[in-house]
Amino acid sequence: MAERRAILGRAPERPGSKKLQEDAESVASTDEAPRRRQASFVYRNMPQDSRIARESAIASVGRMRIG
Repeated sequence: MAERRAILGRAPERPGSKKLQEDAESVASTDEAPRRRQASFVYRNMPQDSRIARESAIASVGRMRIG
């Protein structure tokens, strides 16, 4: 069988990415952050012609039960 060669070499060094990762790891997540992401998901997945407001999506997240 023919020996395979890597098409791409190693990724170039990105000095800014290490600092960004360290900064992201130092940020504490609150209990509200997942609820905001969930409300955003609900709102973005509504049909285009839907008349549901963002506030309604936020309120619905508080009432939803999963599992």
